[in-house]
Amino acid sequence: MHKHPLNSLLFGLALCITVPNSIQSAERFRETAKGLDQMIAKADFKTIIPHLADVLKMDVAAVRKAMLDERRKLSSIAFARLVAEKTGKPVATILQNSPEPEWARLLQELNISEKETEEYLDGVYSEVAFLMLDHRGKGKR
Repeated sequence: MHKHPLNSLLFGLALCITVPNSIQSAERFRETAKGLDQMIAKADFKTIIPHLADVLKMDVAAVRKAMLDERRKLSSIAFARLVAEKTGKPVATILQNSPEPEWARLLQELNISEKETEEYLDGVYSEVAFLMLDHRGKGKR
């Protein structure tokens, strides 16, 4: 059975009702990250990377290197982009120093609010969802 990417997001939102705050945030972030990664899993990375770079407000070469050469997940690049924005460090340095950190913990350590993180992730998720819809629509013509 094929899972719709929004199911992961909805599951994450449903956790808001039943789980304590810090655990709830970490789980919600994990579910949103999983949804982002699943959404692009079957896409042709070479054609969507320039668009993903636009969504993340990053250089195309940096996104290409992270995704194709280093095999980074889109979600890790997105989290690293948020951390980079807040710390002034380059995304590549953040990814290099923390290959697959527990993002919720790192964001908390850096005093990046849950609300700000949620807003950022929701924005990235929405833009990537529209990108994938557009990408699939062009492939069917």
